[in-house]
Amino acid sequence: VPLVLRARPARLVQLALLVLLACVPRLLPEQENVDVARMEGDVQVVESQLLAWDYADIRVAAGVPVRWVIHANADEINGCNNQILCHAFSIDLTFRPGENVVEFTPTAPGTYPYSCWMGMIHGTIYVE
Repeated sequence: VPLVLRARPARLVQLALLVLLACVPRLLPEQENVDVARMEGDVQVVESQLLAWDYADIRVAAGVPVRWVIHANADEINGCNNQILCHAFSIDLTFRPGENVVEFTPTAPGTYPYSCWMGMIHGTIYVE
């Protein structure tokens, strides 16, 4: 008899809840930790921190120029995450330690993915 079938009903409920909690962030990306832009003059500025195996999701407004500042520590830059690509906004950035700046103007609301150069690490730009 498989282990799961021998488990008590309460344990099955606990396991189901753990699986659900692990999946919810990917099922509801808008609920994840999102870096939100703030207005500075006529430009919206959003700041993110580069992590070794994860990219930040950001939220910006349509029709307003964006200045995206990505802080990168030297020990967080690796062979996979060292370059981001977002074809929708013609972003092609190779990270250097310190502040890395991306500037673009989103024209239409939507959800725009970006990734590392290999397509394995992903992030999302939410345009409202």
